[in-house]
Amino acid sequence: MSTRFRSMTAFGRSTFLCAQMPYSVEIRTTNSRFLDVRIYLPWGLPEVERQVIKRVREWLKRGRVEISVKKGLVESAKGGEEMGQQVFLTKRFERILGILEGIKKDLNVKGECGMDVLLRAHEILGEELEPPPKSDEVLENLMPEVDEALEALVKMRKQEGVAMDRAMADSLEAVTVLSDSIMTLAAEVPKSIRRRLEERLSCLIEGDASCSSVDSVRLAQEVAILADKADITEEITRIKSHIEQIRATRKLEPPHGRKLEFLVQEIQREVNTVASKTPDVRIARAAVEIKTEIERMREIAQNVE
Repeated sequence: MSTRFRSMTAFGRSTFLCAQMPYSVEIRTTNSRFLDVRIYLPWGLPEVERQVIKRVREWLKRGRVEISVKKGLVESAKGGEEMGQQVFLTKRFERILGILEGIKKDLNVKGECGMDVLLRAHEILGEELEPPPKSDEVLENLMPEVDEALEALVKMRKQEGVAMDRAMADSLEAVTVLSDSIMTLAAEVPKSIRRRLEERLSCLIEGDASCSSVDSVRLAQEVAILADKADITEEITRIKSHIEQIRATRKLEPPHGRKLEFLVQEIQREVNTVASKTPDVRIARAAVEIKTEIERMREIAQNVE
């Protein structure tokens, strides 16, 4: 079954024409606990902004999303017509030059229109040459390109998600193996506790002439009490349960990240308890190895949509 993981880091881009002006749409996404959409448009059109944000929420569920629509300076527009920076500015200055020549003729003004004149005229006439388009016109041309950019972005998210899912599967397998080894070692803990108690008591008896033997019943009671305190069966059972929940979550539709973060946090909590309860050095070492895998899993969860 193919993974449904999606990375929160991706990029999508598209270009379009609106009112004979070239525009580019760029969408970047990075990590965020929730869906946080920021949009930057060259027009003061609230309805356009609202519709774009609505569309983003239909495609994405988590992450910081930055959408930037820029006027001009694009590599190409629809239909294959080249609209690079130089071509765009050339067309723009041709219009300005035509306006200036017309004014010279009407007012019978002498002189050449050099580059310095064109640049000053551009500052004055720039906005007048391209009046802001209407919301309906912008939406008609912009929304298909937003969809195209989002489609490219989601494709990139899925591609990165494959590697993240593989890494998560490897860590889950490692934690499972380590948990099984801990359970095997935990079965030997009561015997180890009894042996240490007997050794300590033997040392005490040798140094105290008034003590001649060890009460076996009392010893068994002490071993039982200490073994119960060191018992980690419930913690390991819960760790395995959380692992199975993570595996099941990987098969669901996104979003996955927040649930994965919670489950990884729960595994961390159980492992901490195991490490604090066990008197066995080998179990403590295995717990440290599990914590290393947990850090890898946490990093993945924080980057998954």
